[in-house]
Amino acid sequence: IEGNKRGIKSEFYLLQKSTGKYNCVTYYAEIVKNICEKYNIGLNCASKINNSEEVTFYVEDSGIGHHHPDNPARKISLTYQHDFARKLDSGKTLHEERLVPYYDHIVFPSEYFANFYKTISDKNLYLGSPKYDIEIDKNTVVEKYGLNSSKNALIVLPKIRDFLKADIAQIIEDIKALGYKPIMKARGKDALHELQDLPNYFEDTDWFPHTTMELMTASDIVINFGSTTIKECVMLEKP
Repeated sequence: IEGNKRGIKSEFYLLQKSTGKYNCVTYYAEIVKNICEKYNIGLNCASKINNSEEVTFYVEDSGIGHHHPDNPARKISLTYQHDFARKLDSGKTLHEERLVPYYDHIVFPSEYFANFYKTISDKNLYLGSPKYDIEIDKNTVVEKYGLNSSKNALIVLPKIRDFLKADIAQIIEDIKALGYKPIMKARGKDALHELQDLPNYFEDTDWFPHTTMELMTASDIVINFGSTTIKECVMLEKP
């Protein structure tokens, strides 16, 4: 949107191979096509990225092998850094070997994150996270998902591997006893088939705003078994 305002033509370069994950872009070809048409974005396969000498943004290091090191394009990585903080046998980290030498800039949510994961370099930019740069209207969410307008309790369900460690049935009963209506949310890659037929069971359907954040906005309290959800609770000020 901002590029269009400035007369800058944007291009998407997509890897053609499926990752096998439920959110892989290859499963959403029609959605990608619609976005490109709506915002006048060109669409190419990743193998053609070396033809471009413009500023190029990468999601972490996906597709960097298609961009020749001699290509003068400024290369910027959008990363959550901990994926590249793991140690290699050389004593260096994946971050040091795979990101820093290749990029002109590496975008982080915050300097605190970069310090925590020991991924500090003079190429870092700290630009926040657009995931939270949004206002979600509670009434819109209630209507979208067919929820109560008040007294909702969101249960962010455990991963499949941990499901039997928690007594979800008892948690649901406790929530009802307190006068709340339970809402259950599972990750798309951890769909809980045992619960899918229950009312108010949801999986990932939207990314901006994210489904979890929408359901959280419509809830008064959160019972959490997730990791990222801790940050979402903080940002949305949900107990």
